[in-house]
Amino acid sequence: MKCRYVAMVAALAATADVVLVHTVTPMSVGPLGILAFFVCLYIATASICYLVMAAVKRIAMRVVQHNMYRGLASVTPLKLYYYASIIGLIPVILLGMQSIGGVTAWDVLLLVLFLSLGCFYVHKRF
Repeated sequence: MKCRYVAMVAALAATADVVLVHTVTPMSVGPLGILAFFVCLYIATASICYLVMAAVKRIAMRVVQHNMYRGLASVTPLKLYYYASIIGLIPVILLGMQSIGGVTAWDVLLLVLFLSLGCFYVHKRF
């Protein structure tokens, strides 16, 4: 049931982004509109990441053997949310970097390092 609410929030955020992109230009909407676009993009991507990870967890729990089941069961929805919140930042950061200059291979490597450190922190902390 929680996934239903997350899917609705993702759909609303994606709809808001599509409406923003098709109705206004960045010059006419101003800084608050650009901030709203990035916030909606983050909410949509983090929600979609959460839904994908929850679905993969459910499928994996059905497929794996019983002795590995406890390891998968220890991944709580809160931990999935933390992972999704880190992974959901990727498109926002890439779009922001692209808008102020360009994305090089070095930038992508640093982003992957940032993502790895964030996921490692969540893995060790929670």
